[in-house]
This record gives sequence, C-alpha cells and structure tokens, in this order.
Amino acid sequence: MDNDQVPRYAEPANGGWGQDPVASLGNSVKLSIIRLLREHPGSTSVQLTEALQLGRTTVVEHLAQLEDAGLLQAVPPRGARRRGEVVTYRVQNARVTELYLQLGQAMGEV
Repeated sequence: MDNDQVPRYAEPANGGWGQDPVASLGNSVKLSIIRLLREHPGSTSVQLTEALQLGRTTVVEHLAQLEDAGLLQAVPPRGARRRGEVVTYRVQNARVTELYLQLGQAMGEV
C-alpha cells in the first residue's frame, strides 16, 4: 500500500481550527487532572492517581501530554528531573484559558 492509499482519520474541511484545543482538552482524564490541580496545586502523580482511581501509567501519560501542551508546569521540569525525584504539578491557567477560547471560536461561540 503506497502513501496515497493510507487511510486517514476523517477531518472536516477547515477542521484544523479546533484540533489543538480538542487534542489538549478533549479527554475526561485530562479535564479531571486540570480540575484537581486547580483545586490542589502542587499535587504529585501519586496523589492524582489516588484521587482519580486510575492506573499510574494512565495518569503519568496524561500528565506528560498536558505538560507538553503547556497546560501544566512541573517542578522540577522534565529535563531537570532525576530518577525517583518527586514531581509536583500546577495548572498554567493562561494557556488553559487560551485553548478554551480557541475551542469556543472553533464552535462559533466567540
């Protein structure tokens, strides 16, 4: 099968508008993490795992995605971490608001 025959995910014309906010916020686990961190800034992945009652791997994966999207600030940041070091997380509220507004624009709300 050559590249012309590779199946693609369906995407409407001009659908790129909402892609970044949907990818970053369009998941109940990610939204729950953001909500919990707004209520309890400085939480660790262990604390979030217990609060969400999910597997640690799942939570850590979503934390990494949120951090990569600029929605969370981790202390220490990923490049400065040492093995076994406790990492705490905080919401980057300005970035969350920016994506929220982009999503509203993509839906014609704003």
